[in-house]
Order: sequence, then structure tokens, then C-alpha cells
Amino acid sequence: MKGINEASSVNLPGGWEQSSIGALTTLVYRYPTYYGINYVENGVPEIRGELLLNNGEIETDAARLRFVSEDTAKKFPKVRLEPGDIVMSVRGTMGKIGLVRDNIRGAVITANLIRLAPRRDVICPNFFRWALLAPRFAKALNAASPQTTIKTITAPGLKELSLLLPRNVNEQRKIAALLSLAQRAVEQQERLLALTTELKKALLHQLFTHGLRHEPQKQTELGLIPQSWDVSELGGVADLINGFAFKSEDYVSNGVLNFRVVNIRDEGVIDVSNDTEFLPNEFMQSHKRYLLSEGDILVVMVGATRGKMGFIPKAILPALMNQNMWRIVPKSSTEMHRRYLYHFLTTAVPTFVREFSESARGFFKKSDFRSIKLPKPGFDEQREIAGAIDNVEQKLGLHRRKHAALSALFRTLLHELMTARIRVHNLDLTELEAVTGS
Repeated sequence: MKGINEASSVNLPGGWEQSSIGALTTLVYRYPTYYGINYVENGVPEIRGELLLNNGEIETDAARLRFVSEDTAKKFPKVRLEPGDIVMSVRGTMGKIGLVRDNIRGAVITANLIRLAPRRDVICPNFFRWALLAPRFAKALNAASPQTTIKTITAPGLKELSLLLPRNVNEQRKIAALLSLAQRAVEQQERLLALTTELKKALLHQLFTHGLRHEPQKQTELGLIPQSWDVSELGGVADLINGFAFKSEDYVSNGVLNFRVVNIRDEGVIDVSNDTEFLPNEFMQSHKRYLLSEGDILVVMVGATRGKMGFIPKAILPALMNQNMWRIVPKSSTEMHRRYLYHFLTTAVPTFVREFSESARGFFKKSDFRSIKLPKPGFDEQREIAGAIDNVEQKLGLHRRKHAALSALFRTLLHELMTARIRVHNLDLTELEAVTGS
């Protein structure tokens, strides 16, 4: 059967077919009379669009659920969910889905959601989940939606859309199991990232208030710090140097890197693999004041990403610093350790940004920024504190790289498996189901 998202001349892989959503499922909209109900403290869970997660699961944290009474839910039996159903958003966050598990059996759905009850004899519910999350289906769903201010898909339009799928439901299960396994690996890295991030936060607080020497503490304008430490202003220990507004007409295909705000990614990651522009090599002499050095601390001082920070590695040099950033350079290399200063500023600058978030000027004043207070232990202890934080940073970097690699692998598998470029005939389904619970 041909759906509106497929050409009639599509070349189907061996053992695969093209079938419409309408032929694979029962679709049920929630009833309009369901509006205006009263909620109860405990009862039947109500599933809303914001509970649908990006991985096709449904958020079931009790703190985020609302409940209706059993008497209310009984009035709408066709929108009560069963395990294996798919819930799809058809307006606003159109196409977002969630697979119903046993823990929300009997829940009801709200406005702008639709229940898809898959026919188990022709399609595996978990396979159906991944097929609906595949980029090719999202593209078709978008194309089939009326071009209104808020994108919406109708039930008749959804029924006509089609999927490619193996005729053999066992092959569908194997595909779904492999994708679930890959997704769980991604989620494991996400959990490790979150845990390590929390560890870093706790470590930063501990080190910048207690240090490493187990000293008695004293009260200061920063709060409690070790007895031997001083409190300094940023402007007293470091210089703030502006960047330069290099002109786009000066860009060349090969030369010295023009380091811009876009080259500082989230979490301070320096990335010059994309969004790179170059300036003539002779600019290193004519604009040498703006040459970056290894260990320079950069902070974005204007625009939507005010407060974003980066630490310049040797690998990207030579580079010239563009506008909209300050370069923070310690006045003395034996009094202020660069990594210590950088790590402290990653805790102080977000607070500074919040204090100035309502500023109409949209940028930081140097005089304000220079007044940031920082705890200042001896140089050796600064180095040791920086080293301890760097060790956690290395673990974070490892988890980020693994997460990026696993996410890329998952996206590739989702595309390749859903277009039969990878086949799973020889896959041991039993082992995969034991791991994934599919």
C-alpha cells in the first residue's frame, strides 16, 4: 500500500513492504468533551505532550503527573492506554511520541495527542516506535501537515502516511532490540555525564571554600575560606584585553585562525573544526596585540552568550582574537595559576551574569567585571587545586566524547536499519531481548 510520503516506484528490500499507518494501527483521538475536568490527588494518570521524551519513552515521574478520577476516565475508554500503544503529539511538538509501558496501563491522553494501537500481528510496537522516530518519517510527517502557524497533522492525513517494514515480525523485533540496546548505551553515558558533572560541582565548592591543607577557616566577603588565603579582585591579579573587529572582506582561504565566539562551544569546549575563518598571515605582525597564547582565558562579554568561557589550548595556535570577547591574562605567572583562575571563574561568572541579566545595555562593563572577588591561596596550592579539578574535567571530556560517538552510532543505525541497508537475519534475538527488555 502506498502512502503519500512514498513514491510508487520505491525499491523495496527483500522481505519488506510498504504499509500505511492506517493499515498498521487503530487511531483514536481524545474526545472534545474531555475538556474542563477536575483533577484529583491520586487516580488515573493523564499523559500530556510535555511528558513525551526524545527517545520515544514517556516520563512517569509522579511529581510531573496529573490525575483524573476513575469515574472520569471510564467515560473515555478509547483514549485509555494499553502497553504497546504509541502516543503521538499532533500539534505544536508534532510527531513527538511515547511508547506505553505497563506502568501507565489505563492512563488517559489529553488534547493534541493521539493514540495509535498497533496491530500486533503485523507490527512490533517497539519497532513501530523506532520507525516513527526515524528521520524519513519525520520529514514525511512535516510535508503532510497543513502550512499553518502551528503545524498540525490530522487523523486522516496520518492514516495515509506509510512506513517501510519487514513482513516478518521477528525481524522487526530484532531491529527494535538492536536500536534499544544502542539507545541504552547513549542513556548510560548521559547518566555518567550527569553524575560526573555533579561531582565536579561538589568538588569546586569544597576546594574553593576549604582548600587542600585542612586549615582553620575565616569569614570573608566570599564566605568561609582557609585562614592563610587572601581575597583579591580580578582586576588586581589579571588584565582584561579586548578582541578586534576583523572585517569579513579580510578573510582568506588559508592563513592564521580568526578565533570567534562561535568557536567556544558548550561547557567551554574549544572547537575549530567548523565555523572557521582565516586572516592573512601578515596580520600576526600588524595585529599582534590580538594574538592568543596557550592558557589564555576567554569570556564572551556581549550578546546572547554573555559569560561563555573558554581556555585556549596550544593545538589551535596561532590565532587572532575577534571582537565580543575579553582575554583574561594573569599579571604574574608566579602569583596566579591560569587553570586555577579559569576554574574559579567558571563558578563566579554565572553568578555575575545573573546579576546583570536585566541590564539593558546587553554587555559587561570592564569595571564591573574587574571587581569580581576571588579566593587566593598560595601558588602551589592553586596548582594542586587546579590539578584535582582537571582530573575530573578529563573524565567529563571522556564521557562527552563517548556520548557523542554513541549518539552518532545510534543515528546511523536508526537510518540504516529502517531502510534495510543493514539486515539482522543472523542476530541472536534472545541475547538482545535479555539486555534491552524488548
